[in-house]
Amino acid sequence: MSDAADVLVSDREEVAILHRELLPLRRRRTEDLLYVIHHLLVSLRLFRQLLQIKTFSSLAAAITSPVTGKNVTLFAGDEYGITFDCVDFYKQPAFDHPLLKNLSLEFKPTSTRDGMDKKPSSAETLKSPKRCPEGTVLIRRTKREDLIRARRYGQQVQAIRPQDTNTDEHSAGVRFTSEGGPMYYGAEASLDVFQLKGLLNNQASASQIILTKGEKGPRNSLNAVDFTVEGDNLTHFFTYWTSNGYLGTGCYNMLCSGFLQASRELAPGQVYTGNSLTLKIYKDRLGNWNLDRDSERIGFWPKAIFSNMGDASMVEMGGNVRSPMGLASPAMGSGKAVKAVMRDINMVDGQGNLYRADSSKLKLINDLGPPYYIANYDSFNLYYGGPGGWKKA
Repeated sequence: MSDAADVLVSDREEVAILHRELLPLRRRRTEDLLYVIHHLLVSLRLFRQLLQIKTFSSLAAAITSPVTGKNVTLFAGDEYGITFDCVDFYKQPAFDHPLLKNLSLEFKPTSTRDGMDKKPSSAETLKSPKRCPEGTVLIRRTKREDLIRARRYGQQVQAIRPQDTNTDEHSAGVRFTSEGGPMYYGAEASLDVFQLKGLLNNQASASQIILTKGEKGPRNSLNAVDFTVEGDNLTHFFTYWTSNGYLGTGCYNMLCSGFLQASRELAPGQVYTGNSLTLKIYKDRLGNWNLDRDSERIGFWPKAIFSNMGDASMVEMGGNVRSPMGLASPAMGSGKAVKAVMRDINMVDGQGNLYRADSSKLKLINDLGPPYYIANYDSFNLYYGGPGGWKKA
């Protein structure tokens, strides 16, 4: 009887523990719950695939590849241990999105944009094994660690905005708004790139270009970013998107359906070792939002997903850093005040033409100020950065 009573008490204790552990889950925000549900579904789908796998090597490949069963031509890893796959353009993961299932595209995979010269900097500084065959696109293979990291930094790449200095996220940059003037259909700038050293685990430092539509209603955001976030102190090129203000939609790179990869040799997630790169986000005649790097088209966000983003009401550029509470904030840009530059800042009009940004429409963003981070704007160039070192008292 005593044993039975002990078991009963033990069971009650376990139930109480489970209740305490599950209670915070009920309080999570909508995006957290959707994230869990999404990855449960992915895990179930992967489990069904694993039931048919007979060998250990096949098992390992299935765990690390996001494109299993999609006519993959495997690449060897690059010098940093990152593996890339060549995937049939129409069988890439983005087409798993319900809105893209029956999408008809007036597009074909390319290695350079039509009518534009390729800059040599990309070929020399992008660290991918080789160019994919015709009809396929280059996609970084997803590992378990990538999913964990993406969850950890799910809110990392956000629109630059003033923040309470009690937070662990800080920004320095510039914001252009369309109030009283034409809307934006794209933006372009050339970014200085630095290989920052000394970032600690879970810290990140980014230089980014963001286009946003919507403030009071659903917020659509497209981000292109040169980002040190992988714990290796190397600079990786990233993309991020959301169609409702970071509440339940959007993700990094190719970790969920939404961004269509178009390049055979450039891909989000690659290590970048050059000194500068030119980024451009712009809307094309079909209504898709394209991402170019150094005059080469990387991919695009389809109109089907961003149906509410016919244009952009705000463009933001600059640096963003993030650090766990209790740690000194990391360096931004070069690590020295205003040594990083975004040059030749231009906007894109409704006909696809570049034009100079109206300085009367800009606002400098600098939530901490010197000596931590600084932002200045002059002659269509943004100067920003700093050593960091801020820590909550």
